[in-house]
Amino acid sequence: MGAFCTSSPTVYWWMHSTKVTNRDSVVIFQSLDTLMNQNKNESYVIPCHPKSSYYKTLTNRVGGGLELYKGDGNDDWTLFIRE
Repeated sequence: MGAFCTSSPTVYWWMHSTKVTNRDSVVIFQSLDTLMNQNKNESYVIPCHPKSSYYKTLTNRVGGGLELYKGDGNDDWTLFIRE
């Protein structure tokens, strides 16, 4: 249960915090990669707050296709960049 916006190279998503499991999120992120590739958006940015339950899932993908940009503050959003 959730949504993607793939009309820009910045991806915004929403996933239900109790209905979507971490295992589900792996398939969801693979679907995102497929959709972005089909739309010829090979590079894109995914913002994620460190308090998100999916933050760890994204940090686990750093180095395997995602780069990480974190702001200076502890409460800043982190940008995950696929290049």
